[in-house]
Formats: sequence, structure tokens, C-alpha cells
Amino acid sequence: MACYMYICKNCREVYRNDSNNPDEKGNCPECNGELIGLHISDIEWKQMSDTEKEQVKNKQFTHSPFKNVKETVLLNDGLSKIIDGGRCPKCGASMPASAKFCMECGYRVGENHENVNSKTDTKPRTIFFDNTSLLDNSESISMNAEISPNMQLCPECNAKVSRSAKSCPKCGYPFKRRFEFHFSKRVVMVSCIVIGTIVIIISSVLLINKLFGGSKIIKYYKANNIEAYNSLRSEISSDQYTTLRDTIKNDINTVNDKYVREEITYDEAVSEMERIKTFLDANLQTETDYAQVKRYLYDLKVSREAFAAAKEKEANGEYESAYENYEKVIKTDANYTIAQTKMAELIDTVVDEYLKDATNLAAKNQYSQAVSLLERAKIRTKNNSSIQAKIDEYKKEQKRIEKQNEEKEKQRLKLSVGGSITTDRVQATLKECSLTSEIYPDNRSGYYRYLSEDDPNEIWLDLLFSIKNTSSSRLNLFKLIEDISVEYDENYTYRTYGMYYVEGNKLETIYEYFDNAIDPLETMKVHVVIFNMPAEAKNSGKSVEVHIKLDGEQKIIKYR
Repeated sequence: MACYMYICKNCREVYRNDSNNPDEKGNCPECNGELIGLHISDIEWKQMSDTEKEQVKNKQFTHSPFKNVKETVLLNDGLSKIIDGGRCPKCGASMPASAKFCMECGYRVGENHENVNSKTDTKPRTIFFDNTSLLDNSESISMNAEISPNMQLCPECNAKVSRSAKSCPKCGYPFKRRFEFHFSKRVVMVSCIVIGTIVIIISSVLLINKLFGGSKIIKYYKANNIEAYNSLRSEISSDQYTTLRDTIKNDINTVNDKYVREEITYDEAVSEMERIKTFLDANLQTETDYAQVKRYLYDLKVSREAFAAAKEKEANGEYESAYENYEKVIKTDANYTIAQTKMAELIDTVVDEYLKDATNLAAKNQYSQAVSLLERAKIRTKNNSSIQAKIDEYKKEQKRIEKQNEEKEKQRLKLSVGGSITTDRVQATLKECSLTSEIYPDNRSGYYRYLSEDDPNEIWLDLLFSIKNTSSSRLNLFKLIEDISVEYDENYTYRTYGMYYVEGNKLETIYEYFDNAIDPLETMKVHVVIFNMPAEAKNSGKSVEVHIKLDGEQKIIKYR
């Protein structure tokens, strides 16, 4: 079946229509212009040469059904030209037959010039139709007359001229300034677009870099890449620091929440907190949040362990221990309400156990432990008066027992004249104890050496010991007797003392760093003299008590 060819009135492109109707209407798929039938089949079209095809197309537009229409061609340079005119001998531009001046360059050409149809342009051309000619030949046109949007009035001769013309074809008036104006306007517009685009690109790059830097450091933080994190930390902005701080705080709280909900174990929570800790610094201001959550995690762990232990103790009948563990359950623990209920159920049983145990301890004279249990029972029962009375009773008994023990200890430590101290190494006997201002040797016949206090306001306390070395080694006398002090009237203490041993008719000083030793099985008399006591002590009747340590044995000597 034969198909017919169509040509677009606007762009002059040729198309084949599969319909066998040569007069069927349609629109150009390229420019949406009206298609005109050429009344030639596609087979005939293929057999035609390019020259014949061009003649057919020109013929179609020459016999256009529109009246008073001149065919205007928009060439590749964008200028409108009249097909039935000629060409400018200077620039070769097409021009109407009636034109006296070239619309492209303004050259005055006269009346005779080459017809454009004598040179067929085989390049694709865009064709459009206008009900007005490119140039109106009327000599006088009103400025208020309506003209096509594609036309303009020449300001010199009022001729209608195409807006694409650079000069008036009738009088040669140049439209260069208008063209330059449009050109300048376009340059300004393009320049503004270019500058605006550059600004947008730069801003976008900066913004992307800023956003990317913040997201990158958070990425390093999440990946636990501390080295990359530290290398980027000094480069991020304050806003990114804020975002990072919020992220870390959120992670800290997330660890806390997960452990509270028992989604992770305590060890897992601590491990994650330690990871977060490596990324903290003073600028992030998250140390307080970290410390608080870390402490709470530990407290909650202890609370949960106490609750588990309490249940186990209760099951085993250890009600007191169960109660004490229930007490350790903190308020934020999910088990807190259960723990409080359990405590209320166990309180009477626990108090009864406290009272029973306290009674048993008191029977063994262990009043201090009994009072401690009663104090705990008192707290559990909110200051029960009967328990308080029992506490007072036990405290009184405790004081009595303590006084008895103190007296027993004093008796054990007491050393009287004639009394002895026996250790693994020595046997020492207290021979004399006196307040005096002179000390003599045993042998005073002939020449002898003695000690005397020259100050009439002072007096000495003299302790005379007979010491036997029962060990197999020599013993340093200075180290054998130590920690000597005298309490006078229970208010005054004297610690200055000296030691002297008796050898015949002499009193020899025992020095700390000399070899004043006593041989094995040897017996030696030693004076221990406490100096600087007031002379009134001799006759005042006030108490005088000596504390002394002999070979490690603590003793108390009551002079008066």
C-alpha cells in the first residue's frame, strides 16, 4: 500500500504518513507545526533527486493557500530573509525585492539584485508564516498601528521591519544599538548566572566539607578509630563539636538504658563505657555524665546481686541476712517494690531473732555485742521503748564488767616491793622503791661514789632491781629496761630517767651505746632513777604510779 509524504509548514522537514489519504491533517513531531500533504507517494519520493525534492518543496510553499503571505526563511545565522527577493552583493544576505538597503549590513543595493531562488539552500531551514510582509511598502504608517510581535517600526521612516533585521531595508537605518543593547543585557544575565553558579558551588563545597567533617569524626568514633578521631578533632567546628558531644552523651545514656532493661550484662556495659571514655576530653564536657552513669551502673549491679542473695537467704531460712540484702536494693532497681514488700513480711521475724540472740550474748557477759543487736532491732521497730530499756540495762552491765576487767588487769600488772618479773631470759626482783635526793652504793666504807640532787625543789624516784640473766647470751641492760614513766597525782607525767649499776663501792652509769651487758647467770643490782619530780611529792600524800617495761613485760609499780 502506498504512503504519502508531508512537509512541515514551520520547519520544512519531510515525513512519511502511513495513511493512504494525502490530505490527512497532522502536526510536526519536531516543532508541532502544521503538516501539508505533498501529494507524492513515498515510492515516488525515493526515486526523486535532491534537486527535484527541493523544487517540490518550494513549489508547495509558492502555491500556499494563504494570501498575502511572503515565505520567510530563518537561516542558521538566525536572520529572517525573503525567498522571492535577492542577495546583498556585499555580504550575500537574502533581502526582499523591494529593499533598498541590506538588512544585515545596511549596504545600499538599488533595485536589481540576484533572486534567492537562483541558489537553492539545501541545508535544513525553519519556515514560518506571517500575515504581514517583512517590509511594508506603504510610505506612511501610523505609530499606533497594530503590528505583529515579530515586526518593529523603523524610527526613521516608520516602515514595518522584522525584529531580526540589523538595519531598515527601506531607509538603511541601523538597529545596531538595539542589537548591542540586547547583547549587553544577555551578557549581564549570563555573567550573573555564572557568578551565582560559582558562589553556589563554593558555598556548597564549604557546606559539604563542614557537614562531611562532622559526620566523619562521628564515623571514626563509632568505628572506635581513636587515631583518626584525634587527627580530625582539632579541625571540626563548634557546631560539629556540639553534635559530637550530643552523640557521645546519647551513647552513654543508651548504655545505661540497655543495662537497666537488662539487654546487656554489667561487663558489656562497662566495656562499652571504657570504649567511650577513650574519646572524652574537657571540651566535650561529658566527664560528669560518664562518671554518674558509671557509678549508677555499679550501684545497680550491687542492688541486683543483693536482691538475688536475699531470695536465696530467705529460701534457706536466714531471715536476718535476707532482710539486710533486701535493704540494699536501690529505688531505681526494678526489684525495689518486691524488696520492700519482702522486708515488711520479714521484719517481725528478724526483730525476734535479734532479741533472742541479744539475750544469749548477755548470758555470756558479751553485753557489747548484745547492745549492738538491740540497736539494730530498735531501728527496725522505729524506736521501740521496751527495746531501749533493755539496751540501757545491758550498757550498765557492760560498764560493770569493764571495770572489773580493768581492776583485774591492774592487779596483773601490779608490781610491789619484793615482787618479781620472770621472762624467758631474766628474773628481776624489785628490791626498793623510794623518793630521794641521794643514791649510795652498797659499800660506803672508805672511798665510794654516790649520786645527789642539788636542786632543793626537785626529788628523784629510785627503783632498785636485782636482775639475773637466765639465758645463755649476754643481755644489754639499756635495752632490757625501757618505756619508763611516772604519773604524779594522776595529772603530771615525768619521763626523764637514768640507769646505774652497782659495782662494789661505785655507781656506774649504764649508757645506751656502751657495752653495759650482763653475762649469762650473772646477777646485777640496777638503779632506775626518774628525775625532775617536784620535792612536794615526798610528803604530799598524793598518788605516785610508775609504768615500766622489763624485757617486754609491762608492769605498774604503785609507790603510794
